[in-house]
Amino acid sequence: ALLTGLLSGSYPALYLSSMNVVGVLRNSVGGTSRGAGLRKSLVVFQFILSIILIVGTVTVYKQLGYIQSKDLGLNRENVLSMDFEGGVKDQFDAFKQELLGEPGIVSMSAGSQNPLSIGQNTMSTDFDGKDPDDTTLYNIVSTEIGFVEAMGIEMSQGRVFSEEFGADSSNYIVNEKAVEAMGMDDPIGQRLELWDIEGTIVGVMKDFHMRSLYDSIRPVIFRLNHESAQTMYVRLGAGQTTEGIASLEGVFKAFNPEYPFEYQFMDEEFEDTYRSEIVIGTLANIFAFVAVLIACLGLFGLTSFTAEQRTKEIGIRKVMGASVSNVVVLLARDFLMLVIGAFVVAAPISYFVMNDWLNEFAFHTDLGLGILALAGIASVVIAALTVSYQSIRAAAANPVVSLRSE
Repeated sequence: ALLTGLLSGSYPALYLSSMNVVGVLRNSVGGTSRGAGLRKSLVVFQFILSIILIVGTVTVYKQLGYIQSKDLGLNRENVLSMDFEGGVKDQFDAFKQELLGEPGIVSMSAGSQNPLSIGQNTMSTDFDGKDPDDTTLYNIVSTEIGFVEAMGIEMSQGRVFSEEFGADSSNYIVNEKAVEAMGMDDPIGQRLELWDIEGTIVGVMKDFHMRSLYDSIRPVIFRLNHESAQTMYVRLGAGQTTEGIASLEGVFKAFNPEYPFEYQFMDEEFEDTYRSEIVIGTLANIFAFVAVLIACLGLFGLTSFTAEQRTKEIGIRKVMGASVSNVVVLLARDFLMLVIGAFVVAAPISYFVMNDWLNEFAFHTDLGLGILALAGIASVVIAALTVSYQSIRAAAANPVVSLRSE
């Protein structure tokens, strides 16, 4: 703020102090072109920043819309999570059986991690044909039976864990990316050893986004392990949120009377992952508005100044037969060219800056030329509206008054 004040105050101070005293007293200080280049340059600079911020704002909101609508490979809607502990965990089979009989409850299970933010991984795997130098990290999720179904994850091969198969405690379900990493053409029935526990691959899940869209999809292995499960997930019926929560609370308190009934919806956790992007979008929106407003003020002032200095010229043109529209075009043309020039400079800058930001995401929308065109049209329209008031006002003035000014 101090630097801006010094810079903005220095120019008029130096300009005024350099004036000829005699000329000022005689009211004959001309110099209509003096400082014109600096004034125009500042307006162009203001619009360059405005256009960059407009492009940035639209791009951020477009990416947020892409994130919200992206098919994650699982269904995060109507799923709530809560701590898996106490009587709920100790008497899981009885709790599950009673809960699934309640209204508003579709399915439930438990796991060691949120499938949208898997963090645990390991290289301690072994399978037939594994390269001794293979250092691939496999993300591990310990689950209860029914986890795949509760999360709405689709299977591409094989089956899910089932109570009908007692040996599933040492079997595994992997995603397509894990099959690719293992180099298996027919993974079902193949041997897989994890942390010295040998088992068989019984199912292959379709790939799902197990982290934010900043990250690529990675190999995942699901295993059955009751003790490692820490979070319970309950899917409620669509449109039955209130009824389902009431049912869950009643059964939960019956098994965990000493524990607080606390839960969080999975889609809210997903949105929290992109909280910083939402803040960036809001701030960019505010800054873009302020920048456009300041640029319009600068353009408005420059238009007023130019119209005042060309008062006599406008009067002569009107006397010679120029119409109001002719004069408006005369005054507005130069200023609109400044805005177009600003767009020519700002377009490539904003394109490369926002493309670089989008490339931070492994999955992202495209910037596209449409956003640049939208920003260019918006800036020209805003500039035209800003210039038109002063231009029309100057063009509509009585030429007799303007010619009598001297």
